[in-house]
Amino acid sequence: TSSAPVFQLMTELPTILNTNVEHAEPRVRSLVAQAVGAYARYATSLLNWLDSSSTDITDSSEKHKLQLAAEHAQVGRRNIHATILLSLKSHLDMKEPSREHNPSAASDGALDDTTGWRALETNLHALASYVDGCVGKNNAGGGSYINEEAALFDSADTTDDNDWFLAGLQHCCVVHVNRHVRAAAAAVLGVLIKSCMRSHD
Repeated sequence: TSSAPVFQLMTELPTILNTNVEHAEPRVRSLVAQAVGAYARYATSLLNWLDSSSTDITDSSEKHKLQLAAEHAQVGRRNIHATILLSLKSHLDMKEPSREHNPSAASDGALDDTTGWRALETNLHALASYVDGCVGKNNAGGGSYINEEAALFDSADTTDDNDWFLAGLQHCCVVHVNRHVRAAAAAVLGVLIKSCMRSHD
């Protein structure tokens, strides 16, 4: 029903996740990434459930309330996605440390490859969880993300300045100094490929 406690949680969770996506504690950020995926999966599955069970809901008032709750969950989901992208872009814009200018380089010249990348890795993990959690029709995991975010992958569309996304992802996958960032970016690439395969448009 529309009064179920889960809908109250769906209302409050986006603010909690958005506030902690750059939390100083990496274990908190990892949990945020997992929660992002769960939120995306539940929110998009809710739409599928309403489509499949709409004929079973005879109370028109309750049906309307459920539809509003489902729409509100989508707003929360989209806000979470926007926060992740904003944080991801700001961290991608950071300059990578160099051996000459990195104050935390060891005396033997080894580069500390973690300093300065507090949230980039977990932003990528959160994005991968989000993509995988966005279910399409018949709960085809990740299939709806490519359709929803087509502008991110359209090189001809420069109206929203989205050309940073694929270039940044490529950089993180191939040449980023931090191996954990490279692995997280590869995970994003993997779920995006799965999303393409599940997309029917």
